[in-house]
Amino acid sequence: MVVSRSIGVVESRLDHAPRDIVELRALILSRKLVFPPQLQRIVEVGLVRPDVIAFGTSASIARECGVATTTVQRLPRFLGMRSVKQVKGLFQSHLAMLRSLNSGIMLSIASTVNDANGAL
Repeated sequence: MVVSRSIGVVESRLDHAPRDIVELRALILSRKLVFPPQLQRIVEVGLVRPDVIAFGTSASIARECGVATTTVQRLPRFLGMRSVKQVKGLFQSHLAMLRSLNSGIMLSIASTVNDANGAL
């Protein structure tokens, strides 16, 4: 990370783009990735509501986050990615993983309920 105090710009200098949301969170928590306020707003919204980033357009993401469309278009470069599409893919993968985990949990609960009902 490079901070230019004279103009207040923060640049990301990562070895590689985050592979998933878990890694993105870890980079943020470790302070290896510090966002300028407007980019931070996009990431905050995305972490709370990943669907906004995963399925939105640059314009709808900007509107939802209260930033300019050009700010959304700057996010990929800051994260070491090439395009908004790649950022969207990161959030889409996260949602797919959550859906898979939830499906597994629901199947486990259903199986437990069925086993309990059979024991009665």
